[in-house]
Amino acid sequence: MQGYGWYNKHMQDQQVVDYIRQRVKRGDAELDIRRELEKAGWSPVEIELAWEDATTGPVISVHDPLPGDQPPEAIAKSDRKTRHRKIWFNIAKVVIILAILAAGGFWLWHRTHTPKVAYSTGGSSPNSLRQDDASLIAEAITTYIGNNGTLPQLAAADTTNKTLDICGKACDSMETTTQLYHYNPEAVSYRAYNSGLKVPDTETVYIVNGADCNKDDSALGAQAASGHDAVAILYALAESADSQQKCLSLQGDHPVSP
Repeated sequence: MQGYGWYNKHMQDQQVVDYIRQRVKRGDAELDIRRELEKAGWSPVEIELAWEDATTGPVISVHDPLPGDQPPEAIAKSDRKTRHRKIWFNIAKVVIILAILAAGGFWLWHRTHTPKVAYSTGGSSPNSLRQDDASLIAEAITTYIGNNGTLPQLAAADTTNKTLDICGKACDSMETTTQLYHYNPEAVSYRAYNSGLKVPDTETVYIVNGADCNKDDSALGAQAASGHDAVAILYALAESADSQQKCLSLQGDHPVSP
C-alpha cells in the first residue's frame, strides 16, 4: 500500500513537470504558468521543485501530454490535502509533547528550588504580640514626652476605637494614642513605684514612672533620679503552665518637668 502511495505521488509530481515543459515549449510566460498551478492548488514549494525538474532535468514522461491549458489537479489536490493534514497533525503532536516536557521541567524546578517554610497555624504567637504591644506602649510614651516635655501619668482605654491613650493628669488634646494587638487597653494602667511590684497575670500591663528594670529585665530595678524620663513597663509572657514577668525600660537622658 505504501509503494502504491509513493507511485501515485510520483505520477502526480511528474504530471506537473510535464505540464510546465509543455507550457514552456509553447512559449508561455513563467509567471502565467505558476499562477495557473497555484489556482489548481499546488503550493509554491511544489511548483518550485517541479519547475526545477522541468527546466534542468532529463525529459521523462510517464503519460500522454495533457490536453489544452489545464494544469493537473483532480488527484493531486485531494492527496495534497491529506499530506498537509498529516504534516499539521505531526506538528501538533510535537508541540503538545514539548509543552508537556516544559511543564514537567518547570514543576520539577519549582519543587527543588522553592524553600520550605514552616507556617504557624495561629499566625503570630500570643507572646510575640504581647512583646509587640509593650513596644507600642513604650513608643507612645516616648512620643508623649517628646511632645509635652513631661512624663505621662494616665493610661485610658478608648473603647470606641479599641485604642490606648497615653495622657497627662487627664486625657485631653495632648494625649498620644496607640493601637494594641493583644492586650485589652483597659488592662493597661499606671502604678506607683514598688521594688517588688509584679503583674498578676499574662493579660495585665503596669507602667511605672521614675523606674528602671533590673539586670535580667524581669522586674523593677532602682528608682531613677527625679526629673528624668525613666519609665518601666511590666508585663508577663506565658511559659507552659506558668508565667514569666518581663520588664521593658525607657531609660532616657532628657530632663522632664516633675
